[in-house]
Amino acid sequence: MSARSADARHVVVVGAGRLARSLCHALAATPTPAPLRVTVLARDPDAAHALARAARVRATVAGTPVAVTARPFTAEPGVGPGSGTPPTPPRWPGSGPTCWSAPRPRSRRTSGRRRRRPGRT
Repeated sequence: MSARSADARHVVVVGAGRLARSLCHALAATPTPAPLRVTVLARDPDAAHALARAARVRATVAGTPVAVTARPFTAEPGVGPGSGTPPTPPRWPGSGPTCWSAPRPRSRRTSGRRRRRPGRT
């Protein structure tokens, strides 16, 4: 283990949404006794780089020893970031309809008339 990796702590943030942005900004503004490395992993490389850039600016203004970098992240092997084609869900043989794909049950009322409440005309 090198002296550099022993001195620096490393935090990996997965995503570039609101929670990741809040976490990175909080880490960048918090004074730490030892240097801190933050890596942002996101499917959208532009969003990850924008988040890292904003957190680096905040760390510079606050004067904290925080280094923020961005890396593209893919959960599926063979699917590149920003490829534009989402991965298809797996299909198992013999799998029937799920709660999302089953047809909706028919309504008891088939006519378009509204029912009147008792006692009203």
